[in-house]
Amino acid sequence: EAFAGAESFQTVLEFPLSRYEEQELELVVWADDQAGNRSEEQTRFLLDSRPPELLLEFNQAEPKNEKYYAAERTAVLTVREPFFSEKLISLSITNTEGEGPQVGAWSHDGEVHRLTMVFSADGEYAVSVHGADLAGNEAEVSAESFVIDQTPPELAVEFADGGNGGEQAQKGFFA
Repeated sequence: EAFAGAESFQTVLEFPLSRYEEQELELVVWADDQAGNRSEEQTRFLLDSRPPELLLEFNQAEPKNEKYYAAERTAVLTVREPFFSEKLISLSITNTEGEGPQVGAWSHDGEVHRLTMVFSADGEYAVSVHGADLAGNEAEVSAESFVIDQTPPELAVEFADGGNGGEQAQKGFFA
């Protein structure tokens, strides 16, 4: 009744983050005119100012010579975010030898989302992840570069042939 006869009405609603952070809200507005006709509009929106939490963990923590691994490594990317979309997570993985990791399927448990990657091909890897949530908040995580080297070194023994020395060496005689 306070707005009876008014042609329009406008107001500002405030939703404090301290009370509504990390929530999806629905706002419903309606109006009745003097003849009893009703109009109604509703909209959904996110209140989220926090970026997704990204964590990249590897199974093998102790390298040889600072960054060399003689076996495959498994990494698990964990994203903690209530407003998650796989489409908003981008992986940047390079390998000097060309072949990248085997990337599994996402698993989901409430706000926790996980992706497993297995690095089995030889080469030097660089891994970084960029993520965003549905509200547009962004985060990044990266790992220090590392090398997978599962190939033993190749050895070749050769003797210099100085007259008959090479021939004698092949027979097991040394002068």
